[in-house]
Amino acid sequence: MKPLYNLACFGALILAVCITASTLVGTLAQQWWIGELLSHPRPQYALILVCCLPLLVARFHQLGWLVLIPLLLNLTTFAPLYFGKPLPLSLSTPSFTALHYNLDATLPDHTVAFTYLRKHPVDILLLQELTPELERRLTTALPQYKIVYSHPMKNTHGSAFLLAADSDIQVISANVVNLPHYSPRPMIEALLDISGQEVALLSLHVTRSRNAGTSAFQQTELAAVAEWSRAQQTYSGRNVLIIGDFNTTPWSARFHQLKKEGVLLSSESGYGVQSTWPASLPPVLGIPIDLCIYSQGITIVDRYIGSFLGGDHRPLFIQFQLSEISAR
Repeated sequence: MKPLYNLACFGALILAVCITASTLVGTLAQQWWIGELLSHPRPQYALILVCCLPLLVARFHQLGWLVLIPLLLNLTTFAPLYFGKPLPLSLSTPSFTALHYNLDATLPDHTVAFTYLRKHPVDILLLQELTPELERRLTTALPQYKIVYSHPMKNTHGSAFLLAADSDIQVISANVVNLPHYSPRPMIEALLDISGQEVALLSLHVTRSRNAGTSAFQQTELAAVAEWSRAQQTYSGRNVLIIGDFNTTPWSARFHQLKKEGVLLSSESGYGVQSTWPASLPPVLGIPIDLCIYSQGITIVDRYIGSFLGGDHRPLFIQFQLSEISAR
């Protein structure tokens, strides 16, 4: 048994060293695209270090406790998401629901997804990776909705905004916007009248960081989104609701920068880590990249992640209220 024990301790040491190195790079070098990618699996880092800790302490005694340093460093990035849940407004304040789902254009059959969406009705339904073939199915697959704006594409950049036929939300306008203006990725922007207040809605889908170039462009996109949010709030006095595939995590430096520059709050606050990708893995092995951020006049009263529907993302559900006095 002793050789197995020594092997397990040696394996735990190697894992702890690798995770510590990844933690440091992901913390200190997020401007480097590899450092930015290494900043995402924080919960997994923490879980691995927790598993290594008993073996390292048993084998190396006081030196083994050093693993607490990277463990605590990772915990501090996502543990705050479990606190600060917003208090709902009064019972007389109406609430509204929205669901975002990335359909996964590579999936050959979307029957499971459409069945799920029919059984989980919401006021606002935002779909991404909408192809022309999928657009042709929307009316029959989702009969309880009316298509407000649809922009199908043959690549993964298509999207659609649907509104429940019986919803009290009024659509003032809907169109596509490119953020920045030269981006090849059109996103749906809508201006809504909700309980007499104007809400600027953006169905976000930014570039996935795969190399130095795409990582830099993702930062450019998020900076343009922040500018769009400030303009909606400052110059037009509107509430802002942004939902979509951010392709980054809520503890990344660029996400925090987006919230700060866009004057926005994160819907994850009080709800913890709710992983959406990759959907085929257990949630404990995934990361949250389908997110929702919003302006101060909005309160999130519920938030959860839906089931695995065959694609690479899980759906994101939010329920929100508007303050009685939220326009500036």
